[in-house]
Amino acid sequence: MQQIELKTLERYGFTDPASGKTATRKTFANQAIIIIGVDYLLRIFVLYAWAGRLRTVLYLDKIIDVCAEYAPRRFGVEANAMQSLFVDVVREKAKELRLDPSRIKEG
Repeated sequence: MQQIELKTLERYGFTDPASGKTATRKTFANQAIIIIGVDYLLRIFVLYAWAGRLRTVLYLDKIIDVCAEYAPRRFGVEANAMQSLFVDVVREKAKELRLDPSRIKEG
């Protein structure tokens, strides 16, 4: 089996700060974070996947930690309805920690 080094992969990330309701009852959807890597053959590798429910501050910290560890080229944030406000919060936190906020995009 061939070993692939993380630094040779183009890395991309995405998060869905989901919180919603179903038609029949109030339920909260899981938040999710994923980081993928793409090699020169365009093969896609899942490097990190997480789903759960955290308070907003802890969720934000988790996003920043994952981005610091994997350094994705781009990191998208689902931005339906009020979720677009969360993108601004993530960018501000990235600036505060001297990370590149231009890598964080709405998606």
